[in-house]
Amino acid sequence: MLRPFSFLVERLIHLSEHIPLWVRNQSRGSRWILRIAGLSLAALAVTQLIPTLADEATPPPNEILAPSVSDSETVVVVDDTSESGGTGGDNSAVTPGETQVVTYSTTETQTIAPKEKARAKEVQSTNLRIPSRIKIDPRSVTALLPLIDLSGEGTLLACLSGVGLRFDGANKGFVDDVDDESYLVDGDLTGALRISGSAAQILGIVNGSGGLRVWANSGRVVGKTFSLSLTSVSDLTTESEFCGSGTTRQVAIEALGVGLETKKGRLELNR
Repeated sequence: MLRPFSFLVERLIHLSEHIPLWVRNQSRGSRWILRIAGLSLAALAVTQLIPTLADEATPPPNEILAPSVSDSETVVVVDDTSESGGTGGDNSAVTPGETQVVTYSTTETQTIAPKEKARAKEVQSTNLRIPSRIKIDPRSVTALLPLIDLSGEGTLLACLSGVGLRFDGANKGFVDDVDDESYLVDGDLTGALRISGSAAQILGIVNGSGGLRVWANSGRVVGKTFSLSLTSVSDLTTESEFCGSGTTRQVAIEALGVGLETKKGRLELNR
């Protein structure tokens, strides 16, 4: 880039070493003419080289790097050289040749609709079959209920409740409360067992492992009563307020016709 200028300087130095002898042999007017010509050549060389060096030292406009864009923001580059009316924005604060960076933040809002509360259906189409009286050994503290039959469309709620009693579902001796997307069980091994789901799911729990077992909190179970209700509901629920809205049956636990005072008769075998 500086080679032409250095070459010219070298040539001028070379001439300066030989010209003085030749100039001294010339007349005074000739020496002034030669001095003016030398200065003119030097000025011309300087005026030609300086613009060239300035152009080479300045990078072209298209080599200016654009600002990087991060993942969390949006960067908009506004070009001031565009014609008016292109974007309709106000670029009065942008200096020509500069780049304006505008950052916008975005916020997403998600609205979740509240879940509709379960309710008892206005039209109840449920069937419930269970004996009104169950006879057991008068000395027993538990009673195993016979198989219960029930039916109904859609989602149902079965409720068992009794004073001084506990109801044991499918897995005997374990609390089987379940909170699942397809069925609910609440109050297992308590005096208020509630099961919500389809008819098949409820039957699988109350009739599992030989049938529903009823325990007495204290003493014997004979003489206790409990209720069983079946309600058609709009969605899974174990709310007790819906237990009396459907079909309801009252069941009494009674003693068999054998008491402690019963005597055995003598039986003779024929030979």
